[in-house]
Amino acid sequence: MQETANTQTRDDQTKPFGAERKARSTPPGTPIDWLLDNPSETLSELLKNAQDKNLPENIVKMINTILPADNFNSENIDCVRLLVCKMAPFLWEMQRGVQTRIDSRKANTPPSMNNDDYGVNSFFRYLPDGKEFKLHGDACEERYKNCNIYSIDSLGN
Repeated sequence: MQETANTQTRDDQTKPFGAERKARSTPPGTPIDWLLDNPSETLSELLKNAQDKNLPENIVKMINTILPADNFNSENIDCVRLLVCKMAPFLWEMQRGVQTRIDSRKANTPPSMNNDDYGVNSFFRYLPDGKEFKLHGDACEERYKNCNIYSIDSLGN
C-alpha cells in the first residue's frame, strides 16, 4: 500500500485517507460460534479432551509425569495437585457450559442475545454451588495431605 498526499492506493482503487470503507461481513453469532460451526481437526480433538469428565485427574497425571516427586519437593507438588483437584467443580461446570453451547448449535437454536449466555450473567451461569465445591474440596484435602498450605507451622517460614 502506498501513501501519497493524504491518499491511499490499494490495488487500482484510490480513496482519500480515512474515508469510510465497506466493512467485511461476518457470519452471525460470536467467535466461538464461528469456531464450533467449522472446527479444525485440532480444535475437534481439543474440544474432545476438554469435555472429558476425567480432565482434572488427567491434569494430575500429567503433573505426575512432568514433575516426578523424587526431583521436586513432594509437598509443593501435592499443593499443585490439590489446586487442580479443588478446581475440578469449576472445570466440570465450564464443560457443561461448552456442551450446552455445542448442543444448541447442533439443534440449530443459537442463544438469544437477551439471555444469560451474554453479559455479566454469563460469568456466573456455570459456577458450581458452594456445597458441591466444599464437599469436593474436603475430599481433595483428604487425598493430598502432604500439602501444608494451611499449616500454622508453615506461616513462620
